[in-house]
Amino acid sequence: MTPGDGARRRPKQARARATVDAILEGAKIAIASYGFLRATTHKIASVAGISVGTLYQYFPDKQAVFGNLLDHLSDALLTGLKDAAAEPSLESIEEIATAVLRTYVGALRDNREAVVQLLHQRPLLEGPEKLRRRHALQHAFIERALDARARLEVDHDFAAYLLLKAVWAVALNVVEERPEALDDGRLERELVRLVTAYLRSAWQKEQPSEQSQLREVC
Repeated sequence: MTPGDGARRRPKQARARATVDAILEGAKIAIASYGFLRATTHKIASVAGISVGTLYQYFPDKQAVFGNLLDHLSDALLTGLKDAAAEPSLESIEEIATAVLRTYVGALRDNREAVVQLLHQRPLLEGPEKLRRRHALQHAFIERALDARARLEVDHDFAAYLLLKAVWAVALNVVEERPEALDDGRLERELVRLVTAYLRSAWQKEQPSEQSQLREVC
């Protein structure tokens, strides 16, 4: 993991990268346990098993730590989604949607407390330009997946936009308001139903061949 915006230095050696990974893992546990306001750099360092001085070698303050944690979780999620979508054994819409959404919901379930806290602080942790770049990467992933696997009547750019916004809004509200649906499978199941219903309804209808049209005329 390489620190992004706000980091003091970029780790080049394995030991330095391991230290940054430990800081980010400590930050994830600290923000989930104490909340953003009470998760101080001292608590992050304590959870990470390092001195606060070592933390300050890499990050100037806790805002930079949590901003990089948000980057780390988002990058890991996107990598997981790409891997899921690229699985060659998947053929049907349901199979592809299930694999991708299972990865998505699993990431939210594994990091739910940290995700809720980070999203509440998003305006502080990342500006609008950084958020636009992140959404652009996610949008591009969905659009490429549609280009490779789908034939929709609506243009794939707009379909990717709708899918991204719909899944994002539903999932994040569930994390905050109905978290039990993460554990019992309902969120994954209903998101698959939502996405596959949209894709099936937007799928291009097969045009009749000239021969079949001729037979109908006759």
